[in-house]
Amino acid sequence: MSASVCAVDWPELLDPVPGAGIPLVGKHLALITRRGIFHSKRLETVWGGLLADHGVRTFADVRPRSLGIVATDLSHSRGVLFPAGLARYGHDPARFSIARAVRMSAAVPFLFTPVTLHDRLTGEKVMMADGAMAANYPVGVVRRDRPVVGFRLVADGDGHDHHHVGGPLSLARSVMIAGIRARYSLPRLIDSGAHVIQVPVSDDLDFEMSNEEARRVFDRGRAAAADQLADLDLARPRNGRIHDDGATFDGSHVVTANTWTSVSG
Repeated sequence: MSASVCAVDWPELLDPVPGAGIPLVGKHLALITRRGIFHSKRLETVWGGLLADHGVRTFADVRPRSLGIVATDLSHSRGVLFPAGLARYGHDPARFSIARAVRMSAAVPFLFTPVTLHDRLTGEKVMMADGAMAANYPVGVVRRDRPVVGFRLVADGDGHDHHHVGGPLSLARSVMIAGIRARYSLPRLIDSGAHVIQVPVSDDLDFEMSNEEARRVFDRGRAAAADQLADLDLARPRNGRIHDDGATFDGSHVVTANTWTSVSG
């Protein structure tokens, strides 16, 4: 995994929409006219290649109920859990690209343009975006009859990261980052029933990383996980909700753009 992460050309993942490169005003105009500054097709292409290296292309290539990907349906103001949620739009999970689902889940508003999904039942064009808007830490869809471990990105350092808001672009960026982080600055009022591994990062949306910087971020995350896992009692599951609605996952992974939930055992 380390080799795959560090081999990605992160800056090249950002594919500006037409006009976004115009000095001073381009990105502002892109937000207004294109619903985002960058396309996300390159994300799908790169993730698709990484998955294909392991023989995975569609949800038929993974064990049933082992993978869940969360996205947000902007057109209907609701969260969508793939692959179970695809039936609502007339799509067969066995023929649906996992990389495309990941692209939808990673389409952070304002930064990336929404991803279109054709609803085969109604003929509508549905706009899909970042799953974190619906659930940025979706441990509630994982069964609790075994230990659940979730990985969450947290601000590095002292936590005082002032974002200057001077116009629509900086406002959009502040809104995006607050959407990812703000909930977890509050006291933890409700126990999710999951073990939480906090991975320190300096910027949740930093695509300007070199391969060496990507390696350092990965190594820091791996070290943080190793340290925190050593202190956890995984011998028995913690109490939490158990859903039995056909959309609950027996294990391995549930993903949004900024979190990763894993089931042990």
